[in-house]
Amino acid sequence: MSGFADATDFAPSGYFSFEGRITRSTYWLRYNLPIWLASIFAPAIAYGLFGSDNVVSLIVSIAFLWPSLAGTAKRLHDRGRSGWFMLIVFVPLIGVIWLIVECGFLRGETGLNRFGRSPLPQA
Repeated sequence: MSGFADATDFAPSGYFSFEGRITRSTYWLRYNLPIWLASIFAPAIAYGLFGSDNVVSLIVSIAFLWPSLAGTAKRLHDRGRSGWFMLIVFVPLIGVIWLIVECGFLRGETGLNRFGRSPLPQA
């Protein structure tokens, strides 16, 4: 088994489920990178085709909102925190930084926690 995630997490439904745990690499490569790329390229392509990017930007943002929230919740689960912890972004100045560090840079809990087993194979 690879260090990325369960095989079930690679199903399209994995992007919409708030249950389970994911590793840092899965969080960055499967949830954040596609969202950032779509946010950059979809409006540019729409502007080239239609001459306007406002509607397309809104549609892309809405389409990626749920998977983004789901990925963040799963990453917080790997850290042993509830998905509700992502509401920390509403704390001025420090909230967004704290969530980025928590989800993107800190190692998850090893073994079993209240959200399931570790997505990494146990040695």
